[in-house]
Amino acid sequence: GGNAPGDEESAKLEAAKTLMQQTLVAAIGRGGSDLVQRVQASSTRAELSELVRDYERAIGNVSGDLAADMLTDRLRKMLK
Repeated sequence: GGNAPGDEESAKLEAAKTLMQQTLVAAIGRGGSDLVQRVQASSTRAELSELVRDYERAIGNVSGDLAADMLTDRLRKMLK
C-alpha cells in the first residue's frame, strides 16, 4: 500500500478525537470543554485511550449508560 502506517495511525486518531469532541459537545454542551481540551491535546492513541473512561462517565451522566456504552464501544474499536 502507498499509505505510510503513520498516516493511517493519525487518521484513526483524528477520527476518534472528532467523535469524542462532537459527542461531548452534543451531550454536555460547552460545559464539557475541560475534557474536550484534553481530547484535543492528545497526540497518541495511548493518550486518548486514557481519556475514554472519563469520556464514558461524562456521556453516561447526561445521555445514560446505554448511549455511553455504544459510543465508548465504537471508540475502543477505533483506538485498537
